[in-house]
Amino acid sequence: MFLRLSILTGVLLGLFTSCSNQDAKIKKEVYTQDILVDVTKPQRPMNLGAVERKVHELINQYRQKKGLRPFKRLSVLDESSRSHSRYMSVRSGKSDKTLVVSHDKFNKRMKVLMGLTPATGLAENVAGLEKVREAFVAERLVDGWIRSPGHHKNIVGDYTSAGIGVVEGSGYTVFATQIFARLPE
Repeated sequence: MFLRLSILTGVLLGLFTSCSNQDAKIKKEVYTQDILVDVTKPQRPMNLGAVERKVHELINQYRQKKGLRPFKRLSVLDESSRSHSRYMSVRSGKSDKTLVVSHDKFNKRMKVLMGLTPATGLAENVAGLEKVREAFVAERLVDGWIRSPGHHKNIVGDYTSAGIGVVEGSGYTVFATQIFARLPE
């Protein structure tokens, strides 16, 4: 059964925080779209691996435009990033708030990563997006981080490696964590 809708598809609410700036930045966009909805089929899950690769690619393209070396992707940073994104998703599911985006246990994560890597510096960006389609997730995350002074500082910082973890919550909700590391060359 198909239902054609011409609707206000929602308010895109993005909440972005960086470890160096605890003040949340909220970005709202309103948009409309004609959609054809198959109400008999469940929404398919996002290809999170593709979203993570795209975020990494876009961040590196931005760094190169600024004359900086691209980040090397490090799997231990990816794993820690995904774990924290899952944590934020679970907390949001248990909260009256729509999105719970935080740096909870940041120091503990960084201490563990310092033990697993020869990192001499670490930083973290986190974000939550609501009412967003898969095709736009990577671009919205990167754009939001670049526009935020705290996130931007991490993106262009003196780091050599990065990991990204994107997790899908309920109803087009997405949580992302990016961890940066300075490793000896």
